[in-house]
Amino acid sequence: MGPFTTTETVVTSFTFTAVAAARYKVTAHQHVRSSVAGDTVQLRLRREAGASLTISGTQFDTTNQGCLTTNLITVLLGTFTNVSGQITVGVTAVRLSGTGNITMDAFSTASSKLIVERC
Repeated sequence: MGPFTTTETVVTSFTFTAVAAARYKVTAHQHVRSSVAGDTVQLRLRREAGASLTISGTQFDTTNQGCLTTNLITVLLGTFTNVSGQITVGVTAVRLSGTGNITMDAFSTASSKLIVERC
């Protein structure tokens, strides 16, 4: 996904039907790189009611990642409960500093993942 810079962007999402009183664990395993070494990207794990995710969705994990021009891996983890109906979870990202273009990558041998577990 990308490239993107200073506009926060939804980079991956997944929609499912949540069951009331269930607990959900979300893991996002993302590959990040920049066209310029030294950039910093912020990744946010979010959830939102409905069939789409926006940058105003509820944030339940965040990380600031220094980027190189090679692939770096970052992992976001979160849990939530007490929701029901259609829910979308996902990751938003924005370049916090630097001048490069940020890209979220996925390869057949090193894929980016978004895993939702009912626990």
